[in-house]
Amino acid sequence: MTCPPCSIDIAAGDHCYIIIICILILILILILILILILSNIIILILNQPVGQQCCIQKAWDGPVSANHLTRMLSSTSNDMDKARLLAASSPHTGDWLHAPPIASVGLRLSDEAVRVAVAHRLGCKVCVPHTCVCGKAVSARGLHGLACRRSGPRHQRHSQLNDILWRSFKRAPVPAVKEPPGLSRDDGKRPDGVTLLPWAKGKPLAWDVTVPDTYADSHLADTVTTAKAAADKAALKQGSQIQAAGQQPHLRSSCHRDSRDLEQPSSGIGAGTGTTNDSRH
Repeated sequence: MTCPPCSIDIAAGDHCYIIIICILILILILILILILILSNIIILILNQPVGQQCCIQKAWDGPVSANHLTRMLSSTSNDMDKARLLAASSPHTGDWLHAPPIASVGLRLSDEAVRVAVAHRLGCKVCVPHTCVCGKAVSARGLHGLACRRSGPRHQRHSQLNDILWRSFKRAPVPAVKEPPGLSRDDGKRPDGVTLLPWAKGKPLAWDVTVPDTYADSHLADTVTTAKAAADKAALKQGSQIQAAGQQPHLRSSCHRDSRDLEQPSSGIGAGTGTTNDSRH
């Protein structure tokens, strides 16, 4: 039994329309690729490296990468995505990717830790939306846990950063102790550590670790326009809280951004902002 001629003609016509639409889509994609290539060529011509910079690949890639970042920021309407892009493009934000995975010194990340870190960096989904134990809703990105006061990993990250500073002093070698008893800041809280030997001007060095959240509501208005603004804001706040007087030790505030991109410390041991202008790092 054969199909009526009209049915065959309609099926053939629909098939031709699908082929034409696919061809038009491919042509449009090729046009967009050509426009992107031409714009990159124009950027390289306008920002062509000179002298010894011509032999450095970074000098050629820099203008193109900056142009791509500008396009992505201008096309993004979500404040969290803008803050993420600024954080991911700031200096040293990807240094953790170059760390050798040595388990004996705590540099080996688990598969789950790498998955979460990469997902936060790319803005991908991390978990299924659910309700936190604190009562607030958690989105698929899972960013609420970075600032939740009832989050176990939040306190664990603080302890790990403090332990890194303490082990660094120990390897120097500079004897130090974590959370020393009998020593408190102006707000009544103890610093996270202090050296047992004088650091400068006959006084020991005390440090305090702070891990602010880039995506927190209190920081998002600043991080959406300026990279590492959360760490800078926390450093200023910590500096005002740890003002020392009399025979108090030199105090440093070590602030790190908590967006799993780990950019450079905003202040403290690595940047030299605190209650003193001591340049020993």
